Amino acid sequence: MLKPRKRLTKAQLKQDKFILFTAQAQAWLTQYQKYILYGFIGLIVIVVGVSAVAWSKSSSEKQASFEELLARDAYSRGDIDSALIRAEAIIEKYEGTSAAGAAWMLKGKIHEQRGEFEPAIKAFEHVASKYDDQEYLAFGALYAIGMIHYGEHEYVKAGEYFDNAVKRYPKHFHGPVALVKGGEAYERGLRYTDAKRLYQRVVTQYPKSRSADGARESLAKIEFMPQ
Repeated sequence: MLKPRKRLTKAQLKQDKFILFTAQAQAWLTQYQKYILYGFIGLIVIVVGVSAVAWSKSSSEKQASFEELLARDAYSRGDIDSALIRAEAIIEKYEGTSAAGAAWMLKGKIHEQRGEFEPAIKAFEHVASKYDDQEYLAFGALYAIGMIHYGEHEYVKAGEYFDNAVKRYPKHFHGPVALVKGGEAYERGLRYTDAKRLYQRVVTQYPKSRSADGARESLAKIEFMPQ
């Protein structure tokens, strides 16, 4: 006579399932261990590669910043030729870094100082287009171009650059000054409607700025000028 089968407890059932799962897992690992090893090695290579690229980029940024500092130091000492050589070397070697953007600005300033306005404007235009995500540089480049045109009595062009600088970067701390300068340029170019528009922006958007009082006076002065 057969003996009745002994019922397993819940604990025994769990233990049997765990043993079965462990055995299956070990079999799977044995079968695919070569691929797992390759995948693990590949992951290590990727991590090391990414770390190396990040370190290299960081190292380049630091070196570029140091060389840009040397260029600015030469410029501040009046050694314009050395400053330009250093700036151009930074541009050639580190284009795309923030230091290269600053080097482009320095290059533009040097050409402007020498009265070489065409290459100065090209340098500033490069900053405004290629480094437009760096507000401080791009705004400064547009403002610098405006000042060149203003100095050359090309007042309407100057007004357009001052105007555009604030349109693109309305939160820049130098915005009110650029608008007033743009208003003055338009006014000298007999573009009174545009001049009034810029002066009014200063009064409306920057009422507590130092430029607001001057803008109000200018508005009153040209209030009845032809449109």
